[in-house]
Amino acid sequence: MARVIFYGRLADRAGRERRAPVAGQGETLRHFLTRMAGDDAELAAMLSGQGINFAVNDSIAPPETVIGDADEIAVMPPFSGG
Repeated sequence: MARVIFYGRLADRAGRERRAPVAGQGETLRHFLTRMAGDDAELAAMLSGQGINFAVNDSIAPPETVIGDADEIAVMPPFSGG
């Protein structure tokens, strides 16, 4: 099962960590997270929002990245600061 770690306001909504099975070979990060959000419309909207950042196995990754069951996925809100 893939391990998903949420940060910031995403963790407030989804919880700090979840584990979920990847649907199969070729599943993208975007599809996986949409499926994981399920019926939670607010979480789904947050995950598809502008500025959300993803990392797969400690490397920044676009939503089109193909993932596997052994991957660790970090989902981070937009970065800010100065």
